[in-house]
Amino acid sequence: MSDANLRAMGAAFFSEVQAKGKRLLAWYMRPFIGDRSLLTLHELTEIAAASGQSLSGEEDIRLNMIVGSENRKNDFAEGFLPIRIDMSERWINVWMRMNKGLLEEPVNVFEYGNVYFIRDGHHRVSTALSLGRKFIRARVTRLSTPYCLSCCFSRKDLPYFRKLVNFNRKTKFLDNVHHAKFDIRRNNSWNILENEIRKWSPSWVHRHKNHSWVKEDFKRFLPDNESLPENIEQQDVMDRFWYYSTYKYIMDFVKRRSLHYLFPRWGDTDVAMELINIWNRYENPDQFTLEDIYAIFIKHYRKKHFFMVPFQIIAEYIHKIRRTASDERNRFMINSNIQTFRPEFNPPSNSGKKEWRKLYIDLFVTHATVMKNRLGRPPYLAELVSDWYDNVYLKSR
Repeated sequence: MSDANLRAMGAAFFSEVQAKGKRLLAWYMRPFIGDRSLLTLHELTEIAAASGQSLSGEEDIRLNMIVGSENRKNDFAEGFLPIRIDMSERWINVWMRMNKGLLEEPVNVFEYGNVYFIRDGHHRVSTALSLGRKFIRARVTRLSTPYCLSCCFSRKDLPYFRKLVNFNRKTKFLDNVHHAKFDIRRNNSWNILENEIRKWSPSWVHRHKNHSWVKEDFKRFLPDNESLPENIEQQDVMDRFWYYSTYKYIMDFVKRRSLHYLFPRWGDTDVAMELINIWNRYENPDQFTLEDIYAIFIKHYRKKHFFMVPFQIIAEYIHKIRRTASDERNRFMINSNIQTFRPEFNPPSNSGKKEWRKLYIDLFVTHATVMKNRLGRPPYLAELVSDWYDNVYLKSR
């Protein structure tokens, strides 16, 4: 293709993306879609400054993980759509060179919270996106922060980020559980989350800290080179334990059962916090296992939001069909952590998803109920898994 034809094509591309950018920022669209100007790094560091920075060299990064610019808010709309007509000549030249494969100079980016902000190379990112590329070569400067942002992060998420930062300033939770992820869209969920990790969870640990099985549970979430401290009520240890032993399991349940259909406009963490809130309303929360609470929660909200139940049931059924044997195996192995408690466990070979689901129900529903009746309380995970393995699994082999 001749340079003249290529330039004409580049000009047409520029006209298209610039028109789209101007529409996004038009005053008459603001009441419907909000401010869609390009997010800047300064706006985030104003809320939560980075604690340090380091150069990490060159690497290929995903273009959809570049969510903003260091400081060029007035030149591009969200998605690196150019908005000024005087940018056309340079944009077209960069587009032509990139189309020919002659422009491979790395861009310079800052990484903040797992997403990237362009320092130098805005036109290259804009043209690469218009050409449908997935990756771009970049020199990365990493800014240290405990926060983990998604690739969809944009200006509309700044209020959420402020609340996340305020939550962490009060609790220091993200300093202990690095890059923990929360999907919160209701203000009250922040209060429930703070109350759970700073009141209910420490209270549970304090009541059960002398039980040997609890200490076995705690060991699962420590790095290989770290031993369990004598005082397991240390905040960092308790935070990791709660996040991985309770929150992650509840989130798996929320997603697997497609519960967001019962709660339109709620985030998954909002649903998880509501489940925890119901659990903590009982005078003796220790009387329930997670599976007990799941049953109570589903029954309660299917009655309360009965118009949404068909959508939730259909979505749950579709999700169940799509899950593979590998998905079900991972769910059983991760939730039970049986290879820590019983390293000699030999998983059934060539098992399908039905077999893995049966093992899960056998352990977490049937045997958990038997042990709860025997002990007069819900069993700890370590003792549940060990007892099930010794008295049920081995005997059925």
